[in-house]
Amino acid sequence: PPPPPHSTPSSTSSETAASRPAIRRLLLLLCLSLCIFSFPLRVATFPADTTRGDCQQLPSNHDAPRSRKQRSSPTAMPLLRATFGAGCFWGTEHFFKKQFGSRLSNVSVGYMGGQSSNPSYKQVCTGQTGHAEVVSFEYDPDTLPYDALLEFFFRMHDPTTLNRQHGDVGTQYRSAIFYHAEGQRDAAQLMIQRLNGRDGAGDDTLAQKFKKAFGGSASVVTTVDPAGPYWTAEEYHQRYLDANPGGYCSHRLNWS
Repeated sequence: PPPPPHSTPSSTSSETAASRPAIRRLLLLLCLSLCIFSFPLRVATFPADTTRGDCQQLPSNHDAPRSRKQRSSPTAMPLLRATFGAGCFWGTEHFFKKQFGSRLSNVSVGYMGGQSSNPSYKQVCTGQTGHAEVVSFEYDPDTLPYDALLEFFFRMHDPTTLNRQHGDVGTQYRSAIFYHAEGQRDAAQLMIQRLNGRDGAGDDTLAQKFKKAFGGSASVVTTVDPAGPYWTAEEYHQRYLDANPGGYCSHRLNWS
């Protein structure tokens, strides 16, 4: 026969079975809590970002001073190339290296401004290739302004004689500036205006030095052309006056 309703033993057994899952969940939560709080709390840290550099905006003309040690900075300007023709390239190279020393890099002499490819020295000397003898090098615009190179270029040769430097006559000896950027072109043209006394800036100190060196009626005949293919001259022309200190040189400083 069925047990009488509300029998005490059966009711107790049923309640115990129903409470077991809740007890298990409580014990599980207690174990998890003990595991969590038995270990020290660690906060993740990350190294500081040292590659971004100073976020201060530089002037648009990049005139802010920067040391050579900072050249790896993203804001540092790269090395630029300059190329000048000022007569025999032996003396041109020698004078630039003597004046600026280690501030110039990758210095070499060669040929630029002509029509033929890879000309030899003998071919250039015929005047038929159209090349000029040039010195070409790299410089750091942060520490050596292009204007300083320009002014020295005009000081160390005669920019008033067409296709001639003293006894050296021919188109290969012409006074020429080959620019590698529009800024170099603009600076060269402005420097020529200053030397000729037509810059309108009011300071004619440089023009006075120029007139005193070359005569009151002298004017610059230097050409300003975009840089074209550059052909390195034969090895025996490189650093010629270093190897031959008494070698031929027609260059001199025309003013101080």
